[in-house]
Amino acid sequence: MKYLFTFVIFLLIGIGIAFSYSLVTTPVSHTPPFASPPTITSSFSIANPPKQSIQGTISAISGDVEVETRIATQPAKFTGMEPLVQGELVLTKTDGQANIEFPSSTSISLLKNTQVSIIQALQSSFVYSQDSGTATYHITGTYPVALIQNNLLLQLGNTSSVVTISVDNDTTSISQKSGSGTIGYTDSTDTSQQVSLKAGQRFVFSQTNLTGNLE
Repeated sequence: MKYLFTFVIFLLIGIGIAFSYSLVTTPVSHTPPFASPPTITSSFSIANPPKQSIQGTISAISGDVEVETRIATQPAKFTGMEPLVQGELVLTKTDGQANIEFPSSTSISLLKNTQVSIIQALQSSFVYSQDSGTATYHITGTYPVALIQNNLLLQLGNTSSVVTISVDNDTTSISQKSGSGTIGYTDSTDTSQQVSLKAGQRFVFSQTNLTGNLE
């Protein structure tokens, strides 16, 4: 019994020495238990477009033409002093006409009562949205170009594409003058539809019924 008691005593002393050694040799962390999360920064700016975006110009202006800038809440008369950038829109009034030019990408001719928005103007892709009126798009570069008109999405296929979009109340007409394009939309049964458009063809779409005819 005496030997057993001595063994237990030395065993406890050994465990104590080992524990003390581990405390001495373990490095102390100076990181606070509740460190503040890293600060997340963003380069997004309402006033300024992305640095890699392409700038455009407005020319051949006649009549009343307005532009809504990135920081504006409504269109104002175009003064001709500023370039056209991503996130802005151009509006021609009842007597207005204008041309939009983006180098090595697109030339757009706007007739009266037409509104075109520049959704994206990057080298990787250009995206325009037309809310009203009639506009003709001439593809002058190799950048991919997409056009949005309410429930329709038009992807233009090559550098020779020329297409006219006309919006008349409920009806949208897309006329392919040259080149080719692809139209995508979701019909009244929630089914995705795709239509190939070739030179000389016209696609007429009802925004109410979500139906289209190729002519």
